[in-house]
Amino acid sequence: MFKQIGAIGLVLLAMMFVVPAHAADGKPVIAVGEISSSFRDVNGDSFRSMLETAISKAGKFELVERSRLNDLLKEQGMSESGLLDGNMSVGGVSGVDYLLYGTITELKVTNSNALIMSICNGTLGIDARIVDVVSGSIRMSERVVVEEQLRTASADQNACSGVDAGAFREIERQAADTLAAKMAYTLFPIKVIKVSDSTVYLNYGAPTLEKGSYLKLVSMGESFVDPDTGEELGSEEEDAGLIQVTEAKGKYSIARVLSAVVPLEIGFVASRISSKEGKAMAKNLRKRR
Repeated sequence: MFKQIGAIGLVLLAMMFVVPAHAADGKPVIAVGEISSSFRDVNGDSFRSMLETAISKAGKFELVERSRLNDLLKEQGMSESGLLDGNMSVGGVSGVDYLLYGTITELKVTNSNALIMSICNGTLGIDARIVDVVSGSIRMSERVVVEEQLRTASADQNACSGVDAGAFREIERQAADTLAAKMAYTLFPIKVIKVSDSTVYLNYGAPTLEKGSYLKLVSMGESFVDPDTGEELGSEEEDAGLIQVTEAKGKYSIARVLSAVVPLEIGFVASRISSKEGKAMAKNLRKRR
């Protein structure tokens, strides 16, 4: 399903003379490789542009833009379509920390009738991977699926008959934003950076977090290590509380503490939960008081 990327390592090697391994502000450097699509209505290059925008807005990475990548390819007398398949390992390459690539694997429309009107729903799925360029290891393997009502020009009993490529733009953007957020969360978890009475500050701002977002806090305990390989398998997690964002700024957010079962501390990890789950948890908390 995914194209092997060993040959891309040869191209990225040239970047060591253009971009340092980490940007001046300490952010890791990421390059977005090929996003392939076999669907006529969703163009891989267009989705990659949306993904690059979403990654830039997340504010956690220094992005190697496509124009720079294209220039490097041109200097090497190559094109992305001409890259040869290779093995998965791209170890030893400096100048780029992570390479993101993927395939749009699902695209469908479903017509449904609601009262007197027809509604067309769209589904877009993408499988993506992030490779650590230095070690060649896969740091994230994720499938993102977004479902949303499509805007179409058709007014007959089958609204999906009016679907064209433009109808998928919003759902593509949502998928790009979701994938960028998942990527950021995986490599850089949401964490508490300051605690002040019933208020906490988080290391993510808009648009990753927004006013009203609910998050569950956990404290990380002892790590588990495989005795044979030395690989860290994970850590004990203890529920710490529930918070809700009251203000999302450019690079950080402020949240009020809805519940805390242990004293909150800097470094606690936060994970987003749905509004439905957050409201249910908040309601249960009020009942206990």
